[in-house]
Amino acid sequence: MGAYLYAVLEANAEILKEVGKMKRYTLEKFVEEAGLAAKWRNQGLERGIEKVAKAMLRKGLALEIIRESTGLTLEEIKRLERDIAL
Repeated sequence: MGAYLYAVLEANAEILKEVGKMKRYTLEKFVEEAGLAAKWRNQGLERGIEKVAKAMLRKGLALEIIRESTGLTLEEIKRLERDIAL
């Protein structure tokens, strides 16, 4: 049995080396290299800006003030305004 196991390990030495490397390859590194971290950060910022714009709409602030404050277009603000009304 020992000789068989040794033969199997020897035959798969390269695969075992790759597995060892993969263990060191963290999820965080994968996310960063794939560009997902930046994408998720941007999505979070966009959601935050929309949340602020909705709060401003609920307080009755003028669309132009919201546009200047958030950088959203008037069309985007009007879409948010419709979302609130639903």
